[in-house]
Amino acid sequence: MNGKLLIAEINTWVWINELRIKTGKPISLDTVPPEEWDKLAGVGFNTVWLMGVWKRSPRGKKISQENTDLFEEYKKSLPDWKKEDLPGSPYCVKEYTVDENLGGNPALLAAREALARRGMKLILDFVPNHVALDHRWIEKNPEFLVRGDDLDFIRNPHDYFKTKNGIFANGRDPFFPPWQDVAQLNSFSQEYRQAALDTVELISQLCDSVRCDMAMLMLNRVFSYTWQNRVGIAPATEFWTDIIPVVKKKNPDLIFIAEAYWGLEWDLQQLGFDYCYDKRLYDRMTEETAETIRQHLAADASFQSHLVRFIENHDEERAAERLPGLKSRAAATLVSTLPGAAMFYEGQWEGRRCRNHVLLGRRQYEEINREQIAFYKTLLNTVQKIPTNARWNLCEVTGWNDNLTCTNLIAYTWTTKSRIILIVINYSKSPAQGRVHLQWNGFIKPMIEFHDLMTKEKIRRDVAEIREEGLFVDLPAWGYHYFSSSG
Repeated sequence: MNGKLLIAEINTWVWINELRIKTGKPISLDTVPPEEWDKLAGVGFNTVWLMGVWKRSPRGKKISQENTDLFEEYKKSLPDWKKEDLPGSPYCVKEYTVDENLGGNPALLAAREALARRGMKLILDFVPNHVALDHRWIEKNPEFLVRGDDLDFIRNPHDYFKTKNGIFANGRDPFFPPWQDVAQLNSFSQEYRQAALDTVELISQLCDSVRCDMAMLMLNRVFSYTWQNRVGIAPATEFWTDIIPVVKKKNPDLIFIAEAYWGLEWDLQQLGFDYCYDKRLYDRMTEETAETIRQHLAADASFQSHLVRFIENHDEERAAERLPGLKSRAAATLVSTLPGAAMFYEGQWEGRRCRNHVLLGRRQYEEINREQIAFYKTLLNTVQKIPTNARWNLCEVTGWNDNLTCTNLIAYTWTTKSRIILIVINYSKSPAQGRVHLQWNGFIKPMIEFHDLMTKEKIRRDVAEIREEGLFVDLPAWGYHYFSSSG
């Protein structure tokens, strides 16, 4: 397998239910038809994230079915939704065993073997910040939780809940209202840290990588900010340094991925995470310009090689909607060919446009876009062939006084001594021209032939001109070159 992770995120509950309808059989993870795994490998993925496999909470399910504030959101995703379409949140975990609806732990292990036979790794979730209200820890281990008092409960009845052991906080992100279906775990509790370690070690026996939900919430300074005097003084160590090194000592090949926001990627990398979400790049691609994207890519390559790039996941709008038309292909080419991992949400490579609410276990029917599948298949299978020893470099692009459309071009190379791969993307809605300056010493002939790996076109250029003035490129709106040459 190429060293670059190309991740397919699968909404497991929805996917399995659709396979049952498609085959007319009681499918679980161990009886997924082989051709379905073959399809994922065929598109070019080498890693699969089975999102939402853990046992879901009956209490959480009831809350989601009765939360009228969400009914309009459900309807937007699935106009004919019914209460039975709400199996409970995949992040309202009752127990870290595979849900019976998916076949339990043995079925997951069979799925992992099926993936391994195709050279693919498996990612599973760990949710450190909260658990379901009916998780066994609520009654047996109240010391794991953030406590409140009677006044909290009276003043903020939607922020706290009461049990026979006391009043406790609902799980939250400090910038949003609390989630009503989960209890807040106390990152500062040494007892909880040990339980979290035990949980991650258990998960690590079932997969090749652990994706840690909202990982930045567990940083000492973030947790202190969120909960103030509710949790006391921060421990001397960070939550993640009490977990990751211990697990890696037993399983050094296990990959830790952090869902991370707020510019805390570097902090989490220093605590042991192999990869962190690059949400800032997503925001720049959806809201900003080529210039700010280029500024983002000027960061140290070793830092960038530990980022997960994406243009879609279960929390975001569909790329086909957020990045309409050819813009989504330009963005997909960018995230696929940069240093680090690349993540794609199931349906993205089929051109799906309707975002499915994460609480829904069923989604709208949509016609598959065969052209979009062909694009992703060509792109990802090409990306898998980038040499593992290739060096990445962001290129300077210049223009002319009367034509500054070069500012819309993003260009970079992957190089070895004998080969250069050049990606140039016009990230704008207008044509753009410029000269790309290549820092490569592998030219051995006076003329060089570039092969475009996406379009199969070939161009010949004078090496002396490239050295003196740069490689001239002329791209249409949202166009791109994916050139390869052996010099």
